[in-house]
Amino acid sequence: GTNMHPDERQIMYQVIKLSWPHSWAQFLDIANSPLNPHFFAYGTFPLYLLASTGNLLSHFSATFADFAHLTLEGRFLNTLFDTGTILLAGWLGLLLTPDPTPDRRRAWSVALLTAACVAFSPFEVQQAHFYTVDVQALFFVTLTMLASVKLVHTEKIVRWSVIAGLGYGLALATKFSAAPLIVPILVALALRWYHRRDFWEVIFPLIYTGCATALTFALAMPYALLDFKNFWQQVSYQGDLARGMIDLPYVRQFAGTTPFVYELQNLVLWGMGLMLGLVSLAGLLWLCWRLWRHEMAIWLVLLSWVVVYGGINGSFFTKYMRYMLPLYPF
Repeated sequence: GTNMHPDERQIMYQVIKLSWPHSWAQFLDIANSPLNPHFFAYGTFPLYLLASTGNLLSHFSATFADFAHLTLEGRFLNTLFDTGTILLAGWLGLLLTPDPTPDRRRAWSVALLTAACVAFSPFEVQQAHFYTVDVQALFFVTLTMLASVKLVHTEKIVRWSVIAGLGYGLALATKFSAAPLIVPILVALALRWYHRRDFWEVIFPLIYTGCATALTFALAMPYALLDFKNFWQQVSYQGDLARGMIDLPYVRQFAGTTPFVYELQNLVLWGMGLMLGLVSLAGLLWLCWRLWRHEMAIWLVLLSWVVVYGGINGSFFTKYMRYMLPLYPF
């Protein structure tokens, strides 16, 4: 009950200020709308989700909408999201493992091993105990990656395009640093074109995914559009802070740290643990070797996310471990 986690505490401060506008005119009044948090360091979807949950539960008891109870409700929600990430990671393992046997025993072994490794990754377990946006962002990133992998070969183009757009839109509305997810989506569509050599097999899912992303983002984070100037100013500020262009006391701990090496050290020693960390890195190198031999091309979808997102965030001056959380299952 001490609310010692600064990010969680900041989210709670924003959530308790939110309420539903009395009219459409008030909703559109960006200066006075009670639904506009005027806070865009994180996406607004986690804020709206928790505020809605507290409001719903307050019909049973008014105490469920106070600061202390909202904190616990948020932590429970993040437990559910992280459990979902475990299941999605296992499903990815099942999809990506070639196994022609009827019972697909080998593929199921990979899926269960994947889920177990994600479930017992120490840093992910720790993050799931607090209501911060990173756990939710990880769930939507994993959902988008799963849909992207399905897009390579599926005949159900509309379904998986919409799911990819839904995941991408909610990832952006949770944490805007998920923007590079466009890369694995495009890689998946490029692989689809390579296998089918049909221009329309790429254009249609790209349109469906783009429309679903835009609509989802607009619904989950409306004031990013309505209050765009404030939104972009705060996002730019966070970007400048990450790149070391702004000096604040709590980022001085990263002075003198080496980009990529520092993140890798934290990931291996503390985030995953030494054994799982080393095996994961060995697996990544093995995957690169297989791709070099023109095998397992579908894994390019996952590798593109690891390389692009890891390359961007690994170069930052500010090197919080949670920045790398979206790479852990992959």
